[in-house]
Amino acid sequence: CSLCTMVNRADLDRCSMCGTGRDGSPGEAVTARTPEFTSEAYTLAADKNITLEEARRLIHEREEEDARVAAALFEPKFDCVICCDEFPVSDMFTMDCEQSHRYCYDCVKRGVGLSLSEKKMPTCQMCNHEFSQREMKQLFGEHSAEFSTYLDIELLNTMASNPDMYVPCPRPNCPTYVVVRDPGNMEKCVCPTCSMVFCSKCKEPYHYDTTCGEAAQTKDRWFEWVATGKAAYLTESKEKQAIASKKFDQAVKEAMERFEAMQQDEDWKETNCRCCPHCGKVVYRVDGCDSMTCGRDAE
Repeated sequence: CSLCTMVNRADLDRCSMCGTGRDGSPGEAVTARTPEFTSEAYTLAADKNITLEEARRLIHEREEEDARVAAALFEPKFDCVICCDEFPVSDMFTMDCEQSHRYCYDCVKRGVGLSLSEKKMPTCQMCNHEFSQREMKQLFGEHSAEFSTYLDIELLNTMASNPDMYVPCPRPNCPTYVVVRDPGNMEKCVCPTCSMVFCSKCKEPYHYDTTCGEAAQTKDRWFEWVATGKAAYLTESKEKQAIASKKFDQAVKEAMERFEAMQQDEDWKETNCRCCPHCGKVVYRVDGCDSMTCGRDAE
């Protein structure tokens, strides 16, 4: 360059430093870039033999990196109350509780995961603040399995807080709730999960035309009978069954004796009696000749 002695590439019409044309004309570029002659960009461009725009870009990138380093050096640090390690504030999760308790991400995620596995609402380790949906989204993301489990537990807790409207299934290990149509009154409920039919008021098997009190009394009498009266009932039943069995055996024996006697009579008739060839009546000759007369006076 005839003005700044900058060595430029052959394809450039103007100096990359001062903007002077190859013919020595200053033009608008000189006027616009004259203030840059003493700037850092001018010096960097001259040292590295690059354009002024490239020098400005490098300076901007270096300033951003310096800002990040400075922020990291002067960023406040806190101790995680769980693991007792020191972390920059940007690497810690700040709760929405009144005291703004902070934990490292590993510890807070571990604590939340443990609460979710026990079907409990996750809370702050230092106070009773329950995690909000916003906090769960910040920790795990809106489409995470942890956030889905959190919503399920939140729904169950909401239903459990209104027992008149949402009735839990009384069958053990069944987590389903049934929505009643007439809260506070006896209603037949059918669990959609295990199909158990129960009363919305007493949570016992549905008792149809009896009240909850009558059903409870019937149940108490039943358990009392099972505990005290069942043994006597079974003993009495066995005795009655034994007597009935003896009577039945005797009746069968007598019936068999009568059948055998009748069979003997039939066998004797077959041997000693004849049937009239005209009317079929059985006749027996007591004595006399073999000539028989069948008539109305015959016996």
